[in-house]
Amino acid sequence: MSVTLKIPPKLTYKKRALKLSEHILHTLDQYVAAAKETQPQSDMTADVVVGLILEEHFKRDKHFQHWLAQQHGTGQDHKPS
Repeated sequence: MSVTLKIPPKLTYKKRALKLSEHILHTLDQYVAAAKETQPQSDMTADVVVGLILEEHFKRDKHFQHWLAQQHGTGQDHKPS
């Protein structure tokens, strides 16, 4: 199995507690295990995986991007760097 998430440089993190279903937690644990096998030199943790998946989802969600643009008052789609 190939995991496509790439570890970013060290970032500043804040804590947030979330409740997830047992199924999602089990799948997350499996994904982290697969990622560690694919990228053994990386610092892959569940926190990093969740953050990367959310970041990718936010970038791809056109409705969210449109909403962000409205919040920023630019009238243009917001493109995170």
